[in-house]
Order: sequence, then C-alpha cells, then structure tokens
Amino acid sequence: MRSTAGEFAFRMKTFRIYSNSQKIQEMEPIFIEDGFSLRAMIFNFLWFLYYSLWIELLVFIVLQCVLSLVDTYLGYKIYLALQLFIYLAIGFFANQIRAYSLERQGYKFRDIIIAKNEEKAKLKFYKNFLDKDYARD
Repeated sequence: MRSTAGEFAFRMKTFRIYSNSQKIQEMEPIFIEDGFSLRAMIFNFLWFLYYSLWIELLVFIVLQCVLSLVDTYLGYKIYLALQLFIYLAIGFFANQIRAYSLERQGYKFRDIIIAKNEEKAKLKFYKNFLDKDYARD
C-alpha cells in the first residue's frame, strides 16, 4: 500500500528545540512537541508539577478557586462550561506555556525539527548542529 504525501505529512510531528548552551558538550536540549497535549488537559495539575511550572500552577490553583465561587453563585452549568474551556485551553496551549517558561529560565530557541517522533528529531537536530558547527571551522 502506497502512502501519499498528505499521509506522510500527517504522521510527522513538529518539535521546537531549546537549549541553555551553545557548546554541544554542555548542551542539554529540550524538545517540545507542537500541538495539543492530552496529558496536560487530563492531568493538568500533575503536568504543571512534572515540568516545574510553579507560576503557571499557582495561576491554575487561583483559577480553580475562582471557579468554585462561580459554582456557588452562578450555578453548576456555568461552572462546567468554564471548567471545560479552561481544560481545553490548557491542552491547546500547554506546550507554548512550557516553552515560555524555558525562555524565562534562560533557555534559547535553537531550531524547529519535523520528524516522526522525538528520537528521530534528536538525531536530526544533532546532525544539523554538527553540520553547522563543522561549516564554521
């Protein structure tokens, strides 16, 4: 069975790479996949903890407290609608939130790689990085 170009593009993922150093020996690149994060939507509190997003976690907790007041004063239907909206927003923007947090910590955006999975993205990144590094010499 042949795959079309559209199928091929659909299977590929986009990764943004951030690192805290220019030297490959000291580099600890972080690969962030673009797109919707189901894990962040479902396990939002734990997701914020796992990636050490403390400010974002605090905002989420405050938002949940405000939503409990909405439930008390405006009713359960409005509460559920707002809760669904917040969970979907976290799912759609989780990776951007994580990237912004890395930039606040001093990480620099290095590259965008399109690959089938994170392992292949790492291979492409290091190959491109070494090719650029050798081109400078």
